[in-house]
Amino acid sequence: MENKKSLIFFCTHIINKAIISEYKKLESSYPEKFDTILVIDNETTKFDYDYGIYNLNFFGQTVKCLLFDKKLNDYLCLDCKSVKDDKFATAMWYNSDYRYYYVKFLLPNYEYYWYLEYDVFCNGKTYKPFLEKYDNKKEDLLIPHFRKLKENDDWCWIDGLDWIYKGKELYGFFFPVSRLSSKAIDFLYERRKEHGQIYKNNCAKSTKRKWIFCELFVPTEIINGGFTADKIEEENIRQQVFDLNIERIFEKQDYKIYHPVKEIKQMEKDKVVTLYEKIKNFICNKFASFRMKIKE
Repeated sequence: MENKKSLIFFCTHIINKAIISEYKKLESSYPEKFDTILVIDNETTKFDYDYGIYNLNFFGQTVKCLLFDKKLNDYLCLDCKSVKDDKFATAMWYNSDYRYYYVKFLLPNYEYYWYLEYDVFCNGKTYKPFLEKYDNKKEDLLIPHFRKLKENDDWCWIDGLDWIYKGKELYGFFFPVSRLSSKAIDFLYERRKEHGQIYKNNCAKSTKRKWIFCELFVPTEIINGGFTADKIEEENIRQQVFDLNIERIFEKQDYKIYHPVKEIKQMEKDKVVTLYEKIKNFICNKFASFRMKIKE
């Protein structure tokens, strides 16, 4: 590895045949230009290895893997924070950019790093047509749904950030597919550590001051830090929940990236959660209306 300018890492916290199949498709897509590696959250999978790089066998196939865990996170002095709890799994969702720092630490000699989530699906036999579109781009950050946030934006992640971003322009994006330059990763890593110290000293006991969500942190820091950024066009990536048993997009290849493509069990679980939330909100609204009538 590390004889090419770019590395693509495919991130997962679960292992199944679909994920390994999609990773292998990515691995064989553009080997003359890109190295690839499967990045695994080993706090969840619990393979009997320390953090590091290994050749592992899944379903009869050898896969180059990078395992990370809380020990690596602590070694890099990164805070495991989120708005929900301080569990490592939750922190990894809330701070998806941390994976960039783990990979850069263990594989430091690339110019650009692509990050793909485990639930993306390339609707074609190869990722090459997608990757070729961005191969000559020199921007430090490539991301989908890149946007400048308005002052009255109702995106929930902008609340509680006056402790660090008061008066600054804020930006957002979605994280399923992204690319960062090596120098941008180094910059973001140092900013995360600086923010962690500020938060620890001034905000840790406050319920109103929030830790910065990855999809706001990365573009906001990149733009305000003087780096360059561009978007991955919506025509190349479709974002909604896809069930391939119902929406048989693969029957006509378009070489677009689809996200998220979910397991049936997970989709059913999501439906139950959504239904529960709807019922809860309905009851709360009815109760609130009833109380108002009593007051009248």
